[in-house]
Amino acid sequence: MRRRSVLLTALAAGARPAGAGNGGGLAAAVEAMAAALAAAPYAPPDEALPEALAALDYDGYRRLAFEAAPPALGGFRVMPFHRGYLFRPRVALNLVEDGAARPWAYDAAAFRHAPAAGGDLGFAGFRLLWPLNAPDRWDEVVSFLGASYFRALGQGQAYGLSARGLALGLGGHEEFPGFRAFWIAGGATRATVHALLDGPSLAGAYAITVSPGTATVMEVRAALYARVPGLDVGIAPASSMFWYGHAPPGERRPAVHDSDALLLETTAGERLLRPLDNPAAPRVTDLPAPSPRGFGLLQRRRGFAAFGDEEARYDARPSLWTEPLGDWGEGVLRLLELPARDEYHDNIALAWRPARGPRPGEAWRVGWRLRWAEDAPPVPGLARLVAARRVGEGVSLRFAGPGLAGVAAEVEGGTARGLDPDEAGATLHLAAGPAARARLARGGRPASETWVAPS
Repeated sequence: MRRRSVLLTALAAGARPAGAGNGGGLAAAVEAMAAALAAAPYAPPDEALPEALAALDYDGYRRLAFEAAPPALGGFRVMPFHRGYLFRPRVALNLVEDGAARPWAYDAAAFRHAPAAGGDLGFAGFRLLWPLNAPDRWDEVVSFLGASYFRALGQGQAYGLSARGLALGLGGHEEFPGFRAFWIAGGATRATVHALLDGPSLAGAYAITVSPGTATVMEVRAALYARVPGLDVGIAPASSMFWYGHAPPGERRPAVHDSDALLLETTAGERLLRPLDNPAAPRVTDLPAPSPRGFGLLQRRRGFAAFGDEEARYDARPSLWTEPLGDWGEGVLRLLELPARDEYHDNIALAWRPARGPRPGEAWRVGWRLRWAEDAPPVPGLARLVAARRVGEGVSLRFAGPGLAGVAAEVEGGTARGLDPDEAGATLHLAAGPAARARLARGGRPASETWVAPS
């Protein structure tokens, strides 16, 4: 216990780990710290705050803004988040410049409305700025705040769904490990973030690169160290919000959601698209996904008129596409859908669950690539499913893509009632049960994504 207390004290002070003189040394040093944490009993992070900060509401926390000049890291700028409101655990921030890491010291004077006599209150996370949309403007491109959550933006986008470093027990009794310390380095067009994760059941070391652009691409590599056996881990988790896709009575906006579909590309190359739902009761759906090529939560509906919301800009929310780095082996893609009564709380979660997760005494390594963009990368010659709508007791599927004349409908768990191709795509009408699937095909080969009905 003493060994762990010393380590946590060093983290809280923003200590520079031994061997952090270069990127490779830093990665190894953070891994060694994660292994040391996992070998000792868990102790929760420091959450002690003055009552004025702990009692802040959302608007009050937003006013607790960083007003000092943000430090430059290569072509990036970095700004910290103050602790308060929901974000109470202390997080150590370290800046890596010219191959050397130095702790970022807390200064209350750098924050508007921070208590001047509060002492060293510390940080809750940080955000990176880069000239994403104009060469003379610093735009936020990624933020790390709360547990292991982070989110990013591509060009012209507005914040929507979030990613996480790890999910534990998704769909059951969930545990939320958190990032406890960061080491941040920046080049001209790419930033690198090393992060230390800790929670009651597991510790981990992460190396995350961030490459902003029209699509912002992140590569995540993790080394996980379990404290306990039998962990139910979720890899590359994402969280989003789906309230409704067609306006209920009394709502002026046609749709309200950050994401409207799950897309899975199987190892055979088939693309399965499952529309998201706002269920009456919590629902867990597992899709078999051995060695997937990719998966993600998408915002397929686009255009301002589809949402009619000038403030929330749901039409500009990014899709998040995940590509495994290496062969992940056997596993399932788990979708959790919770009932939603408003747009202010995430009710959708997605993660890939391996058949065999990390075990105590070993380093369990995994990597993935995240693409924050308008949509998943297209597959040439494969029409996209852009809308699925119930019409009476049937379903109408709209596929977008040229050259669909002469295709046939392939339906499982239902019956095709009509197929209407046009210059821009094709509309398929069908009667379908809860486990139905449907796609367009030509000569026995898929000509479109495959629609999967919510079960």
